[in-house]
Formats: sequence, C-alpha cells, structure tokens
Amino acid sequence: MNVKVRFETYDPNPGSRVIEVAEVPAALGSVASDASVTFVCNDGEDDVLIVGFGDGFAVATMLREGTFYDLQVNEDEGFEEVEIGGQWSDHPKKFLMARSLGLEVLAHASDAGSLFDRYTWVSQ
Repeated sequence: MNVKVRFETYDPNPGSRVIEVAEVPAALGSVASDASVTFVCNDGEDDVLIVGFGDGFAVATMLREGTFYDLQVNEDEGFEEVEIGGQWSDHPKKFLMARSLGLEVLAHASDAGSLFDRYTWVSQ
C-alpha cells in the first residue's frame, strides 16, 4: 500500500503538495539541505505521522490514540536552536535524529503500529 504524504516547504519557497511515500527521498533531495520541510502522513486520521527535516537533522512526531509522541533517539540533555516547520525554536537534543533515520521512519509510515513498536516514542 502506497501512503499519501503532504510535503510542505517553507521560506524562501513556501508550498504544499501531496506525493506518494516512495517519492519522499526525491522530494527531500529537491530542496536545499538546510531547508526546513515537513512530511505529514495520514493527516486527519487516528495515526498521524509528522517528520520534519532541517539543516543536518530530522524530528518525528506521531499522534496515536489521541496522544502526541516524539521519537527519542538518544539520552542527550539540553537544547539546540533549530528551524522546524519554518519556525526557529530550542528543541530537546534527545529528539534530533539523523536525516537518514527520518527517511527510514517515513518509509514505514504505512504501518503505524510497527513504527510505534520499533522506536522509542515519548509522550508530550
């Protein structure tokens, strides 16, 4: 099953379009490596997955059974100022992952249950 994904870009070229999950790597490759972009899977449904990419990192958030969760990739303390979804903020380092892991998470977007079991998700 091929999942539809909303691909959103921000400054300097804001836009939004729907693509297939298989097109995610090419879509990400079509923007500058320091661009802030997000991919939203299953928007409006029970298991929404949002993966944001920025300069050298990715972050993932999942809405599952009415609760938001962040994917935790390490135990690092502290914060780092990053641009996510076109907005600058101090983000916990423990949720900042390699861009390749963000792509891996998106590749499994069709099976939210598997994603939830495979990775460490922390409720917000």
